[in-house]
Amino acid sequence: MYSLGMRPYILYNFQINAIPAGLEAFLKNYHYYLHCDAYSVYDQIFASLDAVRPVPIEVGCWAQARRKFYDAQATNAEAFEVLNLIGDLYKLDRKLNKATTGERHSIRQLHPVLVLNDIFTFPKEPLLRQVGFSLKY
Repeated sequence: MYSLGMRPYILYNFQINAIPAGLEAFLKNYHYYLHCDAYSVYDQIFASLDAVRPVPIEVGCWAQARRKFYDAQATNAEAFEVLNLIGDLYKLDRKLNKATTGERHSIRQLHPVLVLNDIFTFPKEPLLRQVGFSLKY
C-alpha cells in the first residue's frame, strides 16, 4: 500500500513478481510515507538512501507485529497482555475515524506513546524476539 501523503488517497500496487527492480522503478521519485509489510525487498528500498533518489519514510505495520505476539500466546501468557495493548491502539484508531487530521495528529502524539511505552517495556525474555520484530516492522 502506498499512501500519497494526503487523506483519503491510497494507492495499492500489486505485482505478480515483486522483484526489487519493479518496486524501485515504481517508487523512484516517491519520498513520502510507505506503509508496507515485512517483505525483505522493502528493506532494500529503505536502505538505498542517497543524495539523488529520495527515500520513502517507512511506516510500520501493526498487523505484522501483532501476528508475532499472537503466535507466542500459546506458550507465553504475557503475549496475551501485549495483544491487549495493541488492541488499545486499534480501539483508539476506530475512535479517531471521523476526527480531522489535526485532531488525529494531536491525540496520536499523546495516547499511543503511552501504550507503545508499555508494549516495548513490558515483555520479559521469552518475548524479546517478538518485540524486536515489532520495532523493525
